[in-house]
Amino acid sequence: MRVSGVDVSSKHPLSPDAIDALRDALVNNCVLILRAPTLSEEELVLVTSYFGKAEEHKRSKLQRPDRKVKEIVFVSNMEQEGLGNGLIPFHNDMSYVDIPAHVSVLHCVQTVKQGGETRFGMYML
Repeated sequence: MRVSGVDVSSKHPLSPDAIDALRDALVNNCVLILRAPTLSEEELVLVTSYFGKAEEHKRSKLQRPDRKVKEIVFVSNMEQEGLGNGLIPFHNDMSYVDIPAHVSVLHCVQTVKQGGETRFGMYML
């Protein structure tokens, strides 16, 4: 579900009612799309906190050493990042832990003009 009219940057903290509405929308739709300007790492963790406590990723080798915020893992399919050939056919967040997170937040930094479809479980966006 695309959500419009919501500014998730820290410049305009959301009210408890707005956070409850986002949580309800997530429960009812499984996937939310929030358009936002570029978010800082701290703002991205703030957005994540609307749905629960952000956790530090368990696989520290996925962390970039220059990151101050440990709850964010950088994932890329861009060739220049050395992480693939422009395609990640499958990715599952923290499915290897006993109790995986109930929400994952994906922040797109760069889009492509063609292709680039993303699937969340059975949903294709």
